Amino acid sequence: MLLETVVLISGIISGLIIFQAAINAPLIFKTLPMEHARPLIRSIFPILFKVVAVLGVAMLALALWYGTSPVAIGVSVVTVVLASTCAALIPATNRAADNDNESRFHRLHQASVVLTVAVLLANLGWLFFR
Repeated sequence: MLLETVVLISGIISGLIIFQAAINAPLIFKTLPMEHARPLIRSIFPILFKVVAVLGVAMLALALWYGTSPVAIGVSVVTVVLASTCAALIPATNRAADNDNESRFHRLHQASVVLTVAVLLANLGWLFFR
């Protein structure tokens, strides 16, 4: 039962990331003018990263408490660290966008995308290596 809970949390994390990246963000940018889309996206992403980090902490706590696989523990740690890093990058990314510093914005945004994809792949892939 415990392993199933850890797997469920990992699936929720994956689902949140896929929903935000594949459905929510593109839909917002496609349907809303930029002056409305930007504040909405800026309110969603901090919440997303914090929720993913908290779910990662829950996953880690369960994995440590009940001694599940070392891979589950590693994925949990990766999830917490990378999601927290993404959350920490948001203020600098927003400042770069506000100051029209396109190169800095693109670097920070790309870093956030790469870290988010790493969290997604870790949470989707660990089940094959447990």
